[in-house]
Amino acid sequence: MKSIVHFICLFIIFCIFGYVIDLIFFKEINIFLILESAFILSLLIMPILKIVKEIEIEK
Repeated sequence: MKSIVHFICLFIIFCIFGYVIDLIFFKEINIFLILESAFILSLLIMPILKIVKEIEIEK
């Protein structure tokens, strides 16, 4: 359950970050591109966070 909450939080953070980048550089909003990139980034970051958490537990 905790990993689902982390995934949702990361997804929201990446959506907001993508929205800001889209406004700064492209001056138009492409919501599908923002959602797709946020989803992919969240999927990439989650395993890295799990590995870091396991390393911290071992120490």
